[in-house]
Amino acid sequence: KCCALVAFFDLRGFTKWSTTPGISSKEIQDVVWNFELAFQDAFSGNWCKFLFTKGTGDGFMIVSEEGWYEPTKPLTFSDGHGKDFCRACATTISNARKSLPTELAIGCGIAVGEITQLYVLGRPDYIGPAVNEASKIQSVTYDEICMTEAVLDCLEADGIILTGKPLPGKGYRVATESVLAACAISKTK
Repeated sequence: KCCALVAFFDLRGFTKWSTTPGISSKEIQDVVWNFELAFQDAFSGNWCKFLFTKGTGDGFMIVSEEGWYEPTKPLTFSDGHGKDFCRACATTISNARKSLPTELAIGCGIAVGEITQLYVLGRPDYIGPAVNEASKIQSVTYDEICMTEAVLDCLEADGIILTGKPLPGKGYRVATESVLAACAISKTK
C-alpha cells in the first residue's frame, strides 16, 4: 500500500464519433495519438520521476506514487508536486483540445489517497479508493477537471487556492484555465 495521486482521462463522445460513417481509421488513430502527445508533453518534467500510466482505450490512468508524500506528516504534497501534477493534467486538456474534433471533449478526474499496487496478467496495476474516485469523477467533466476535496486541501496547504462547483459526493468541478492560472506562479522543476 502507498499514498498516491491518481488521474483518469477520457475522451467524451469518442465512441459515437469514431463509429460515424465516413470517419477513417487514420482519423481515429490521429485523435488518439494527438491526445497521447499532449499527455506526454505535459508530464515530461523532472518532477514526475515515478509515474505509472495505463491506457484505457480512449483515455488513460496516471498514478504518481513516490517522491512527493512524506508519511510522517499529514497528507500533503512535498516540493510542489501536487501543483505540478494538477498543472500537467490541465495542460494535457488544454493542448489536446486544440487538435480534437469539435464533437469531442476531455474529462479528467483527480484523487489522492491510499492505493495498492498489484499485478494483473503479469503487469503492474493499482486498486483502491483513490483509483475508484478518480475514475468515477472524471465521468462528469467536459474539458475541465473534477478534483476530490482531499486534492484541493493538499493544494491549499501548498498555497494553491482553487475554487470550483461542488458536485455532491463527487468532488469539485474546476475550469482548466483556473488550474493553469493558479499553478502558473512557480515553474516545474
